[in-house]
Amino acid sequence: HLNPNRTLDQTAKKTDWPTTLIVPCSNLMPSMMVATLGIALPELRQSFSLSEVEAGSLFSVALIVAATSSTIAGRLADKIGRKTVLVTGLSLLALGCAGAGISQHYFLFVLLLGLTGLGYGFTTPSLYALMSDLLPNRRGLGTSLVSVSYGIGGAIGAVLASRIIAASGWRAAFVAVGGIAAADMLLQ
Repeated sequence: HLNPNRTLDQTAKKTDWPTTLIVPCSNLMPSMMVATLGIALPELRQSFSLSEVEAGSLFSVALIVAATSSTIAGRLADKIGRKTVLVTGLSLLALGCAGAGISQHYFLFVLLLGLTGLGYGFTTPSLYALMSDLLPNRRGLGTSLVSVSYGIGGAIGAVLASRIIAASGWRAAFVAVGGIAAADMLLQ
């Protein structure tokens, strides 16, 4: 641990800032996925002949799985390592999102959306724990970086999804977000 007699400036020099700024980028992915799903909903309804209630329940699939898996992700991060759980979460999110984009059957789409939710659930708790490790004396700053990344991801996801859906359809938007999640996973 850090010496309490050191000044804040001395402590800041020990912080690995490139890593500290790259790690929160993982939180771009859950919000990009949610934004993409929301913008793609009208086309999803048409592709799978869904009612409004059925289409709206797609959010429930991803978010219920995310909430459920979050309950174990923190303990798992303590047990096998924060970075391992984070990278696993990003991998599952990437695979689920891209897979959902190429799925031709509604049931498979729902299963892959659940896999995306599992990745979402693993990503967030491990990300907060990792940021706490990276900035032990600046946890508020670490939390802010993670929160800001989520907001930026939602904004980027909405613009990106709108553009891709207009040009190539909802499937391409899901594949693109999956590809970005895979790139983020490799960066981590």
